[in-house]
Amino acid sequence: MIKATGSVGALQLSIDGRPIGVLDHAKLGFTLNGQTYTVRRKGGLAPVYELLRDNEPLLSIRQTPFLNRYTVTTADRKWTLKAEEMFAKRFGLFDGNARVGGIAPSSRFNYTRDITIDLPDVLPLEAQVFLMWLLLWKWGAPSS
Repeated sequence: MIKATGSVGALQLSIDGRPIGVLDHAKLGFTLNGQTYTVRRKGGLAPVYELLRDNEPLLSIRQTPFLNRYTVTTADRKWTLKAEEMFAKRFGLFDGNARVGGIAPSSRFNYTRDITIDLPDVLPLEAQVFLMWLLLWKWGAPSS
């Protein structure tokens, strides 16, 4: 389980108290355990976000137009990440109809102060951080 604390400008990620990276909603990418990852965004109405390492695509996330719902695709699997409340701060990750994990702030009002990222281990660490990056990107957007 990953813990995230801080602010939209610098969300610090850790596992069991050990720092693993820092996210910034204004940057299209992040560094995790010393490795640099880049995010490429394509499209407008239904954007696709791709996670790249050394220009090699690792996974993609496609937003459903007008909804806080995303299809997460890796080489061999698909999941759905969707908002579980009206304010779109608490998200669940679903494998079909089964909820397999989620990302949730401890407070609805200070949502970037303390966040728990509890996602299945079959989802690689960089993919878990990418999902948190996506939500931080959305939360930091002017229309959010």
